[in-house]
Amino acid sequence: MFNLLMAPRRARSVRGLIGALVESAADTLRSLSPVETPAVEDIAPDPADVYGADEMPETTTIEAAAREYERATDAARRADRGKRAAKKILDKLPAGIYGTWRVLRTPASRQTPDLAAITAIFKANNLGPVPMKACAPSLKVEREHRATLGAHISWANTTDRTARTAPGSRAAEARFEKQARELHPDADDEFIVKVAENLRKAHYARMGLASAAKRRKAREEVRRPDAEEE
Repeated sequence: MFNLLMAPRRARSVRGLIGALVESAADTLRSLSPVETPAVEDIAPDPADVYGADEMPETTTIEAAAREYERATDAARRADRGKRAAKKILDKLPAGIYGTWRVLRTPASRQTPDLAAITAIFKANNLGPVPMKACAPSLKVEREHRATLGAHISWANTTDRTARTAPGSRAAEARFEKQARELHPDADDEFIVKVAENLRKAHYARMGLASAAKRRKAREEVRRPDAEEE
């Protein structure tokens, strides 16, 4: 009724003013709300048997191990979720045969301390609290993004990219030329240049094949857990 008594342009202006006031009040309330402080990750100290400075493996070996650990951990996490979901049903079944599956329970071969009984003994004899020790720290791997960030910033500040990559290019060409001379020690320079070019192309073709195989394996690993869950 109020809008009918007002001109359309004036009604839109009033509605806009009310909306701006509501948004301003909401911003004020959000600014007064407590700010959540991000949790600081607790990092455990290294164990005593870590590699020494002269025992450290190559960085590529460490990266490969971290990738495999991350992949296996993710696969185990998926499998554990599926196992827990299945156990919700299977744990409530009496032993028997169900279709093509037999459900049974076998005695556990491992033993674990009875903490309740130990606590009762300590309490009855006034021995104080039961001695406890911390579990071994959990091993985690995560991708390091600081090096990638630094590389992007460095390239952003580079004005002459050709000059920056020239030493690496010269080193690569020298390596292929060295291999060519090792293969053909008596050849002339013109022949060595052609052989070095063939070695360079073979090297990059080999890298392309390895990259394609790696991508194919990654796709198969992504599909495999989904198929197992079904």
